[in-house]
Amino acid sequence: MFVLQPAMGNSPGSGSLPAFRDTAFFIYFRGLNQYTMFKRFFVFVMLLVCIIPGARATVIYVDSNQVAGIQNGLSWATAFRDFQAGIDAAVPGDSLFVAAGSYQPAAGASFIMKEGVKLFGGFTNTMPAFAGRNWQQYKVTLRGNNAGVIRNNGNGLTAAARLDGFYITGGKADAGAGMYNNDCSPSIVNCYFSGDTATGKGGGLYNRGASGPDIINCTFANNMATYGGAMYNDSFTMPNIVNTIVSANRAAFTAGISNIYATPVLTGCTFTGNVSTNWESMGAGVQNWYSPAVITNCTFNANKGQGLNPAMDNGSGGGAIANYRSNATISFCNFSNNEANYGGGIYNNLSVPQISNCNFTSNTAADGGGISSYYSSVYVAHCDFRSNYVYGSGGAGAQNMLGSSTFVNCLFARNSCGAGPGGGISDYVGRIKLVNCTIAFNWASYGAGMGGYGSDFSITNTIMYGNGSNSLTPAPAAGSVRYSMIHGMAADAVNHNLDGNINPLFINNMVNNFRLQATSPCIDAGTNDSIAGFPADLEGNTRILGGTVDMGAYENAGSPLALQLVSFNGTRVREQAHLLTWVTADERELSGFELQRSADGFGFLPLHTLPVKGYGAGRYNFEDQYPLPVNYYRLMLVHTDGSRTYSDVLKMDLARKMPASKVYPNPARESVTLVPGDRQLIGTRVVLLDIYGRSRGSWTLDGHSNTLPLAGLAPGIYVLQLENGELLKIVKE
Repeated sequence: MFVLQPAMGNSPGSGSLPAFRDTAFFIYFRGLNQYTMFKRFFVFVMLLVCIIPGARATVIYVDSNQVAGIQNGLSWATAFRDFQAGIDAAVPGDSLFVAAGSYQPAAGASFIMKEGVKLFGGFTNTMPAFAGRNWQQYKVTLRGNNAGVIRNNGNGLTAAARLDGFYITGGKADAGAGMYNNDCSPSIVNCYFSGDTATGKGGGLYNRGASGPDIINCTFANNMATYGGAMYNDSFTMPNIVNTIVSANRAAFTAGISNIYATPVLTGCTFTGNVSTNWESMGAGVQNWYSPAVITNCTFNANKGQGLNPAMDNGSGGGAIANYRSNATISFCNFSNNEANYGGGIYNNLSVPQISNCNFTSNTAADGGGISSYYSSVYVAHCDFRSNYVYGSGGAGAQNMLGSSTFVNCLFARNSCGAGPGGGISDYVGRIKLVNCTIAFNWASYGAGMGGYGSDFSITNTIMYGNGSNSLTPAPAAGSVRYSMIHGMAADAVNHNLDGNINPLFINNMVNNFRLQATSPCIDAGTNDSIAGFPADLEGNTRILGGTVDMGAYENAGSPLALQLVSFNGTRVREQAHLLTWVTADERELSGFELQRSADGFGFLPLHTLPVKGYGAGRYNFEDQYPLPVNYYRLMLVHTDGSRTYSDVLKMDLARKMPASKVYPNPARESVTLVPGDRQLIGTRVVLLDIYGRSRGSWTLDGHSNTLPLAGLAPGIYVLQLENGELLKIVKE
């Protein structure tokens, strides 16, 4: 027989290395012939080889402040001081617990991860368990040393290799200064990439080859590169990016995330303040080049593509997103205050994107404030375009050039052109299809609703009203208008068009409520054959509530709301809160309420949900303890059949009073001077409205005193609308 006896007395236990890993063994053979001993020893060795890799997972400790002579990683007292040494000591299934501190590889070297090993930052060097970990409080910094910080080059990483809770900074490389993955797909969670600089691609992160990392709850801020300041996803990569912030990165081409022949999925991400500096740059936030990206529930704010070609009328495209030969799917996203020469929000070139349930607000471009499309086939559904601005050829809401664009259940409101046609939409030698759209109170020198040249258009179930010049002036053009109301067009019994000189009766356009009043002539005036495949309106309410579809983006809810909701009111309490109350008369067909709030009366977000009390009538209240400076509230009633109806919008200012804004002289002839009472208004836009609520111009407040020209306006009364809700009446002499 043989006896296995350890040479030292180490025993496995919680947080220690397996006893077999670092232990020498003596093997005694007794009473066996040589052949039998060899045979049994061979079997034993094979069993040992199989058992050791399968030993239970171990925790290895790393502490940059370690000064002890013994560094075996078995405990905090004997932790490795060197981060890479801890990784090298691990086997698949192990975890590294890394104490707060700064870690740096040798000069010119990078850290290398290992398959199946999980790296966790965010501990103190006395923390006994994982439960106390806090990666943001106990900061672990991985710092570059004249090279990229982390480099995984074909070392076979899968999602089982995890980087979790680290700050990655100071990297310098041609590609992937923060992290480089080639044919590797690690999990990257709770990491902060900042101050990494690539001379080529991917300041924060570079993925290439068959890489498909999961990037979850991370931040990429203040990184730099020539291409892809935050991240560059090269050919055949399939990154999954979730709940990640991409902020204040810079690059010549695409400051945020650049996707080249990649298949990225982005969910719940925020892109803000990224700046691309080269005049040819496409997509300051995201670039999709031959990349069928899927982008959902993302926010794009204040991203900017800079620069014009000095020799050509050309420049950056896509302040937020640019698609080139890409069939991207973009849904439930918000685009605001982005800027580029073409497509302040989105630029499409030779692409076939699908864009749905998105908001485009206050984006700026030379052409195409919200969306600019060139030689593309674009499908847009359930989207809001509001207060976008162009200073070039037109298309403040959306622009279509030499391609086709379809808009279904969309709202274009208060968009403005400094020059050119199309306050809402412009088209040049292309095809436009509008189904159940509302285009209202936009401004342009001509074609304020929709304008262009050589357009082939199809307009059905659409309302164009209150726009600052002719609502529809595409010429020369060929097209059809059916079952619509177009301001300035006469009634047409053959095509079932209503008289465009009558009022469609929006509920309240001054607070951007473009739903229809109960007495609107546009109710039940559309055609049902145009909405096949579109069962809901802009707000998700069921279409065809009265037998025939309504015109415009919103289906009138009819009488159920009036029968069920008695009142919806708001009052100030304790000077810094708002109390919202509502009373119902009949709850038999209701399942719940959702109280919603907006800063501008346009993009409403859920604030609070409540179930019904379950009997005939009820009284409800909710206190908004943290109101915005300006608040627009509305109540969504959820019915038992899944449909939804909405209350009127309730506007409330924060109880804290701001100094009132001033305008002088008043009356005035050539110009007025506007002094904003709240300094937070500096950098926001002010809109000049006539007595019909039509936009007659807009300006950005760039200082304490702002001169606004009135030349060219007819004498009369006008209103200056500020973004904090203030309305200032002026008289033009």
